Amino acid sequence: MCWVTKYYVKESDYRSLDIIGESLLVQQLKNVVEKGAKTEACVLITSENGTGKELVDRELYRNSMLGKQPYIRVICAVISETLMESEFFSHEKGSFTCTTERREGCFELSEDGTILSDESGEITLSFEAKLLCVL
Repeated sequence: MCWVTKYYVKESDYRSLDIIGESLLVQQLKNVVEKGAKTEACVLITSENGTGKELVDRELYRNSMLGKQPYIRVICAVISETLMESEFFSHEKGSFTCTTERREGCFELSEDGTILSDESGEITLSFEAKLLCVL
C-alpha cells in the first residue's frame, strides 16, 4: 500500500483556477488563493470534511513559485503510529527488522517542494512535536 503520492505539474496543467462557483464566498476564496500563491507564506487550510481543502491546496501549489517542484501528499490516517516517523523522515537499511533497503521520507522526496499532510488530525501528539521541530 502506498501512503505517499508524488507528482509534478506539467506546463499544460497551468491554467485558471479550477475552483467552481460564483457566490461571494467562492469569489473571496479564489482571490485568497491567487494572492496566497504569489507569496512564500506557509498556509494552513482548515474546514469541514468534503469542502475542497485538497482542491484549494493544489490550486495554491500549481500557481505558486513551487509549482515546478514535487508535490507530496501524505495520507496520515492510514499510516500506523510506528511507521509515521519513517514515512516523513526516512530510514536506513537495517534500521528496523526486515528493512532491506533505504527509504526516502517525505521531506527528502519533496526536494523543497510542497508536502500536504492529509488527515493530519490523526497524528499523535508525540509525533506532532517532532514534525513541528522540522517545520
